[in-house]
Amino acid sequence: MGKRILVFDPQITGHHSEYLDHIISYLLEDTSGDEYYFIVHPSIEEKLPGLIKVANLKTHLHFEYLSTGQDQELAGKGLIRRSFLEHKMLEHYAREFKIDHAILLYLNTLQIALPFRKRAYTVSGILFFQYYRMTKTTMLQKLKYFRKELTMKWLVGSRGLQSIYVLNDQESVDYFNSRFNTKAFKLLDDPIPDLVPLKDFDIRSHYSIPSSNKILLHIGSLGSRKGTYEILETVEHLRKASSYGFTFLFVGKFSNEQERNEFSNKLDETESSPSLQVIWEEDFVSNNKMKSLFDQCDMVLTPYKFTEGSSGIIGHAAKAKKPIIVPNRSLLFEIGNKYGISVPVESITYKDLTNCITNFFSKMNHSKNIGDLTYPNTESFSKLLLGGKCAK
Repeated sequence: MGKRILVFDPQITGHHSEYLDHIISYLLEDTSGDEYYFIVHPSIEEKLPGLIKVANLKTHLHFEYLSTGQDQELAGKGLIRRSFLEHKMLEHYAREFKIDHAILLYLNTLQIALPFRKRAYTVSGILFFQYYRMTKTTMLQKLKYFRKELTMKWLVGSRGLQSIYVLNDQESVDYFNSRFNTKAFKLLDDPIPDLVPLKDFDIRSHYSIPSSNKILLHIGSLGSRKGTYEILETVEHLRKASSYGFTFLFVGKFSNEQERNEFSNKLDETESSPSLQVIWEEDFVSNNKMKSLFDQCDMVLTPYKFTEGSSGIIGHAAKAKKPIIVPNRSLLFEIGNKYGISVPVESITYKDLTNCITNFFSKMNHSKNIGDLTYPNTESFSKLLLGGKCAK
């Protein structure tokens, strides 16, 4: 008799739908006898309509969608409150489906509540923004680091914890396993899927972008931590600093309504002209359109305000062979440098971003040929996350 495995991911922004796409696609041909229960946001049906339709025909794949009430209960909650609310949902579905193992696609939220309960099932999860690489210059930063280390120590001691997957960072994996005397931490390479661009899509005609403009793409979940405001501030300064024409293309949504409104207001106040455009498509676009945007832009902007986190955007930029602005001395820089596409910015300010962009294009820098590199694929990602088993 097979196991009953629960995949828990109540969020939909950013990487969430992409990871679910990889896992569900991988499990379509699974013949192990295991049963999989996906607890997911209802918007996943809109994001992956064809895949979900096919998956619903498979007797070993089951989908439970958060109700409007559950989604509203989680919305806007602080980290601690949300952690216990999500844990309550996890326990509810674990009992209902009598699961043997739970895979948490975003462990960061649940890591606070998990140690409070003993459980009959085992747990694995993906850890984003691990703290090992955090800047520890100020006293406040040191206190934050210490708090995160205590939280991690408590999590590692949790009953039933099986694996903690760290994205793209073997150095952090080695540190955590040594620091906490465990083998629970494992490297999980962020997959770079082979996407197909939209047929006959032309980015310039679609957005009415002049042929002479350099297109700077900022895509995904938008917000203050992603340097979104600083990018917008850069517009006026580029007008004076460069003879090139630029189009800043923002594609994505804010998870925080207050930040969304603040950005919208600043966007209305920003002067846009043919030689210096600002365009915002407030949507999470399809994978095919996303592929087209990466292929046809001139530069990708990820001036994120964290040194410890990874991002799937790096992989898409690498596949498209596009230069990408990343914070210097960060995990993002190291990953991008491996692919030869990193353009480091010293600090996340409009001044440094302006200098970074103008210097790059004035010197006509080019990324090295990265066509022969090997990229992590979605099958190896799914296989490891599901416990090392091969579905096919």
